[in-house]
Amino acid sequence: MKNTAQNLKHLFRAIKHSCYDMEYYRGVRLAPWTEALRYFVSWCTLFAVIIALVTAPGILMLPSLARQQVEQRIPAEATAVMKGGQLQVSGVPTPLQLGSEKSPFTIDTSVIGLEFPAQLDKPNAVLVGRDGFFATNDSGGRQIQPFKELPNFSVTRNQVTGWLGSWGILAALGLVLIVLLGIFVGSFLSSGLFAVFGAVVALLAGRLWKLQLEYRRWLAVAFHAITLPMLTEAVFSVLGLNVPLIYPLVFFMIIVAVSMDERNRPIMALPEAKEAPSEKPPQSPATPPAEPKADK
Repeated sequence: MKNTAQNLKHLFRAIKHSCYDMEYYRGVRLAPWTEALRYFVSWCTLFAVIIALVTAPGILMLPSLARQQVEQRIPAEATAVMKGGQLQVSGVPTPLQLGSEKSPFTIDTSVIGLEFPAQLDKPNAVLVGRDGFFATNDSGGRQIQPFKELPNFSVTRNQVTGWLGSWGILAALGLVLIVLLGIFVGSFLSSGLFAVFGAVVALLAGRLWKLQLEYRRWLAVAFHAITLPMLTEAVFSVLGLNVPLIYPLVFFMIIVAVSMDERNRPIMALPEAKEAPSEKPPQSPATPPAEPKADK
């Protein structure tokens, strides 16, 4: 427990100094790049955990909210049957409006075929037709998922509410875990690739400035410099602000600041930045001279 607390303390300190401290970046350039990679993995893990914890309360409430919606809006005799890739609904008037005004969810089996319905013109809307599932997102994108690959099944309203009561919370916990893993993998791959290519750009720009930093040192810098762009993008997303290119802009601002610091105070002039001289292989001892022969 004590080691965990110390590791978290060091991680938070590294996150803080990675956002602005040029003196800290001097140490980053001097340390092995694998230390920066270890920091980047820890930061992506913490980032994913924080977002999962923020979204967890809403996800865990989904089963109870869904059960209330089903009991209030769907008659007890309602039945849904999937057969041959086609959905049939009985015991309920269609179209059936569920969800909310901001995120409408409609079941309408009179919508036949896989042509995108004209009435589905709102963002974050879902329509379940006879032959497929249609959805829109907040950026105007469209998704169509046909039912032809689904197996045949039949479900009643009471079965749905019973399942939500028995297994809903476990499904919600599983969804939280999926969110956690998805954010970690997504941030690690996207930000990691950005850092790798960003380090290449920094290396080429550094050559123009006649900086003597190798790629591995720029890569270490990039793994730390990615911290502030990730934080900035997350905060802007929460506030609903859409600022184009904010991520690369913040990243390269830090790269430029590190380049200026390196130009003014190059770490390559420090003894600890120089490679240790290679040791010469030990030479075999000289063959001792032959003893003179005794005179007869």
